[in-house]
Amino acid sequence: MATYHELKTQLADLSRQAEEAKALEIQAVVDDIRAKVAEYGLTEKDIFGRRSHAQVVRASSGIPKYRDPETGAEWTGHGRAPAWIKAVKNRDNFLIAGSASAAPVRHTSRKAAGKVAASGKATSGKVAQKKAARRAKRGAAGKATAQATD
Repeated sequence: MATYHELKTQLADLSRQAEEAKALEIQAVVDDIRAKVAEYGLTEKDIFGRRSHAQVVRASSGIPKYRDPETGAEWTGHGRAPAWIKAVKNRDNFLIAGSASAAPVRHTSRKAAGKVAASGKATSGKVAQKKAARRAKRGAAGKATAQATD
């Protein structure tokens, strides 16, 4: 039977050999992957999928909008307000001058933004009128068929 020190030496040799074999095989695997990506025109998104919303949120740190003049601490304006600005009613004194984020931000839902972009402001009144006319026509037709069946 082998001693502890002999087994430990063998283990170290096998670890070293495994690392060398892995290094040789990795280059072959990477070359194969690159060839297939070029052949099929694959993108990073195709291989790894879409980033989740949590990853996207984590990736963007945000641009600071407010700064504490005493300590220099900054806040983006999103999330829970820090103690130094929490009780302040008018936060204009803490705005960072020249910051692109100093302008007020209007938040809209994706659904509302899509509707505005698709319909345009000029035609929104016409669209609403057409929808109302169709509803009225359907309502009148529904009443007429209901009376006819009585």
